Formats: sequence, structure tokens, C-alpha cells
Amino acid sequence: MTVLLTVFAGYFGGKEVPEVTRLWVDALRAESEFMVLCFDNNSPGFWPKQWLEDSGMLILSKQHGEYDFGSYKRGIAAAQEKKWYQQSSHLLLCNDSVVGPISPLKPVLGRMQSNEDEAWGLTQSDQITPHLQSYFLLLGRKVFGHHDVQAFFRSISVQQSRYDVIEKYELGFSRLLLALGFPLRAFFIGEDCLDPRNGKRMINPTAYPLSLVCMGSPLIKTKALRDPLANNDSLLSTLKLIAKKNPYLWNALWRSIPFRRLWQEAQ
Repeated sequence: MTVLLTVFAGYFGGKEVPEVTRLWVDALRAESEFMVLCFDNNSPGFWPKQWLEDSGMLILSKQHGEYDFGSYKRGIAAAQEKKWYQQSSHLLLCNDSVVGPISPLKPVLGRMQSNEDEAWGLTQSDQITPHLQSYFLLLGRKVFGHHDVQAFFRSISVQQSRYDVIEKYELGFSRLLLALGFPLRAFFIGEDCLDPRNGKRMINPTAYPLSLVCMGSPLIKTKALRDPLANNDSLLSTLKLIAKKNPYLWNALWRSIPFRRLWQEAQ
């Protein structure tokens, strides 16, 4: 029996959760038996009522400065206290650096949850060294239950820079998985992610949002919508695709993210 525990890492300012984040959380909740939300900011003045009334959801909100992996650490610990961790067959670690879903999550999650001894990422990156990108990681019971994996998350602490976090935790986690004998499995493997401009392998697949969505990705990194250098596809075409695939999400993006001038210029 498949039982999914989702630990979600997020950050926001203001007095309520951004609408785009709420849409993403609600989509994940629909696929999860248990869910822990861990925000790296102090509690706002308002939480969505359905979150507070959901017995299978737990909300943690306190500034800790340890980035996403610090939130993963806290979410895992909280799930262990509630015995959700022990009841789950799979653990999904994901964050709010994406918008979605552009398409249904079920086909992606279904494939990733076919075995309990595998570690999956939505995408694999070759930047610095091949690794699973940590915005969407799914671990089977034999992986997240491994003593060394649990010790890895307990050891997470504040680092001096974002680069140190990437090197020690995002890259370090992939190195640990390989050392323990768990191969790095990606929904979009590097060999299939080819730059449409020249046919060469993509160094960072998330910089090709239009290509990934056309291949079946349900997510687009928000960086690709606010930084033209992080979108090697057409920004205009990416925006049009979101509006076509998920009009409600597009309207939420337009209302909540202050990049309208950039988008207007693209259009």
C-alpha cells in the first residue's frame, strides 16, 4: 500500500500565504496521506482555514535561516513525532521555488512510487556535478528509513552562504545516496533533456521550462519567470503555456508576483 508523506519547505513575507503557494500546497495535499508545511519565516497573521482544520496536515513556521534543507529537517522530525514518518511508504521533499501544477501530478508520483528502495528527483542537473535537484525529491521507505539518511537530515545546520548549502546538502545528498548504493533516478533523465537550440545535453533542465512542460513536467521554476537568463526557452511562450494549461494559476501569478512589467515587455 502506498502512503505518501510530503514535507514542504517554503518562505513568504506578509500576513498571509501567497495564492500561488496555496494552489501548489493544495495540489500536493490531494496526493498525500500526510503533509508537513515548514516555513522559514515567523507565523503570519492568517492561515487558510482548511489547512488548520486538516488532521493530516501540520504547519510549522519559524525563521531558522537554514534554507530548504533546514525546513526538510524540521518537517521530518515533526512527522516522526506524529508517527507519520513510520507509517509512510514514500517521502516527498519539495519546496515553493516552483509554480504548478501545470499538468496532473499523479502520473509523475505514480512512477516514482513504484518501488520502496529508490530515490527520485523530477530533474537531474549536471551543474558542478550530476545530482538530483532538491526542489522535488521522492524517497522510498528503504531510502528515507536508512540510518545514514536520517543522520544526514539531523545534521543540517546554518551555512555561511547559499553556495555552501548547495555544496553540502543538495550535492551532498546525491553523493550520500550513491555511496549507500541508491542510484539517482530522475523523471527527466539527462540523456533525454536536450537543448532545442543545438541538440546538446541541458546542463540545468529547469532553465528550459517550455521544453520540460512539453515533455510532461507539471512544474516550472519561478526563477524562469522572473530572470530572463534563467529561461533559455521563450519567456512569452512559457507565459502563454501557463495561461492555456492552468488559467487559474496564471491569474494568481498575475495578481501576486510583481513581474508584470517584465511580462508585459515579453508580450
